[in-house]
Amino acid sequence: MKKDYLMYLWKAKGRHGTHSPFVYHFVEKVLRPKIGKPNNTSNSYILQLLIRTIRYCQFKTIVFWEVKNKEYWQQQLKEKLPQIQILFLNTSEIPQWENQTLYVLEDLKTQRLQQLKKVERKENLGIFSFNFHSSHLRQKIWPLFYQLPNFPLSIDLYNKGFLFQDSSFKIKQHFILK
Repeated sequence: MKKDYLMYLWKAKGRHGTHSPFVYHFVEKVLRPKIGKPNNTSNSYILQLLIRTIRYCQFKTIVFWEVKNKEYWQQQLKEKLPQIQILFLNTSEIPQWENQTLYVLEDLKTQRLQQLKKVERKENLGIFSFNFHSSHLRQKIWPLFYQLPNFPLSIDLYNKGFLFQDSSFKIKQHFILK
């Protein structure tokens, strides 16, 4: 795992190395303000990252798909973002892929990959996942997710990642960021 983290640090770029206005501003508004160590996966860190992402991308809905601590997420997000619609799906449910929605997956699974392959292009749709470097298997699955052609923009933050759809993204780009 340490070797993987060192490789990540070697490849990762800062905001100036991205050559993408969206990613540059995403780093400035969402990632750059200090909310803890970048490899942190605590709920409070993830919560701050989600709140900033929702505000920056102007998502109207957040859908937690198979996550732990539902009560925590519900309480914290309702308190901090009362205007956001919050939904929870269990393992067997398949989301209705909607515009202006952020979907949160705590665990990457090949079953999810197959479902994401079927998602048609939407306006302002995001997928956020975390804890994918916590096991060797999850680590191997992440590249399959960010290579999905129907998600033209992906951001790798080592233990967290984003996939985005928007009509402004014309070509497939993958960014590994510090």
